[in-house]
Amino acid sequence: MRVALISHQVGFGDGQGRVNYEIARATLDAGHDVTLIAERCAEDLSSHERGTFISIATSKLPTRFLKNLSFAIRSARWLKKNRRSIDVVQANGFITLARVDIVAAHFVHGAWLRSPYASPSETRWTTSGMYQRIYSRLNSILEQTALRRARKVVAVSKNVADELISVGVAADRIVVIFNGVDTDEFYPRPTNRSVNGAPAGALTFLFAGDLRTSRKNFDGVLKAIGDVEGVHLAAAGGITNSPFPALAKRLGIADRVHFLGQVKNMSDLMVATDGLIFPSRYDPFGLVVLEAMASGLPVITSAATGASAVLQDPQWCVEDPEDHEELVNKVRRLAESPSLRAEIGLENRRKSLAHSWNSMAGAYIRLYRDLNMQDLAKQGSAEGS
Repeated sequence: MRVALISHQVGFGDGQGRVNYEIARATLDAGHDVTLIAERCAEDLSSHERGTFISIATSKLPTRFLKNLSFAIRSARWLKKNRRSIDVVQANGFITLARVDIVAAHFVHGAWLRSPYASPSETRWTTSGMYQRIYSRLNSILEQTALRRARKVVAVSKNVADELISVGVAADRIVVIFNGVDTDEFYPRPTNRSVNGAPAGALTFLFAGDLRTSRKNFDGVLKAIGDVEGVHLAAAGGITNSPFPALAKRLGIADRVHFLGQVKNMSDLMVATDGLIFPSRYDPFGLVVLEAMASGLPVITSAATGASAVLQDPQWCVEDPEDHEELVNKVRRLAESPSLRAEIGLENRRKSLAHSWNSMAGAYIRLYRDLNMQDLAKQGSAEGS
């Protein structure tokens, strides 16, 4: 079977790039040919005997939208010339003007535009805020075309599946495949806790995500930490132009919030903390939730986070991300009971084992085979008539 994956990045460095990497690696390991149409690709894939890297250089056009549109045009040109040499083509959202077999939906722009968090009041009329609204609207239009033309649409969570239905994708065309996690990289183990930035022996929770906007609800996390005495917070993520260090000062908890910047080795940081707090206001999946579970941490998240379905424990899932009291109560319960944290962490590790990268990639490969078999059956029927 000959598979083509279209993505800006296939490799390490961001969540979607890592998902693509694991799918490609497993597909190659299963004996199939894989063509990777991307701007960047991990060397071990591009040098594989059955791997082909079609490099599409990043455009020098201004704005991310125009760069993406340039990629979409050039990738479509390549596919038009070479489509007969490929059995199954998968793309990530709207990324190419070509018709593809599978669209993997990691984010649904059409649904995001209806979210009350898509245009926060504090940035609505800034240059950045207006650009983001225009960017999302243009992407939602192009996204609709990609979704309508695909034979199957992969949703990375049940939340995303619901969003796809809300923008007009038929339920029988949707396949839910949760993102995966490297359970050998993220696992419970003793470690040097000094990397969490807190004083030695301090009870420390972790938040990891975008610290520049309110979408991940970091402001809600800071307010909850402020109401639970003695708890420290390690915050992983870039803080350039972030409003949250100033908010921590206003709340009087600057000495308990430790901004760590971009963290290269997240697995070490995970096991250096006592739990993850990630009550996102909107998150199609939230890979950090699954990574924390694999690390043996208790996790507090929200129903608006797609990975909450993997957690499968409503008592640690905040139904409404704006419910401050519920979030505070959950933080306080975990903070007061080391045995409860250990018990939940052990159960979370067990649950995570069903969501390894291999398990995720296997589901994609089965989908490729199903579509390929359908094509072969049609071809045989046509030849016999």
